[in-house]
Amino acid sequence: MFPDAVTERGRKHVQELAELGNSARRHVVLFLAHTANAEVFLPDYHTDLAFSRTLYECRNQVDVIAAAVGWTPQMRMCRAVRPLHIPWDRIGQLLDDRGAYIIVGRTRGGPYTIVVGETEDELTRELNRLKRFAA
Repeated sequence: MFPDAVTERGRKHVQELAELGNSARRHVVLFLAHTANAEVFLPDYHTDLAFSRTLYECRNQVDVIAAAVGWTPQMRMCRAVRPLHIPWDRIGQLLDDRGAYIIVGRTRGGPYTIVVGETEDELTRELNRLKRFAA
């Protein structure tokens, strides 16, 4: 899964490549999984929903390729590079801003507070609202 942190810059790069998509050149985003046993690539919608949505929306203007590469103990890349499956149909189902959350907080020297919940829409807005109480 990519990214492992919010990447506004990565989202912008994908958008820019998509905007260039009408030219005679091929535009590609390549993701490398540095493990030989990977089978599937997914954008990490839990970490960066905006990037994941952009990648999904631009998939017809930009070739998105993912591959698994392995490494020897001597840190040499193995010759076998395998393409990874990208399940676009499943990814499209995962991009709703919804889900469950557990927030654990504590005021200075006070007791711990645990908030558990779920929402079918606008999870990001709900989490931002709850952050104000945790700060």
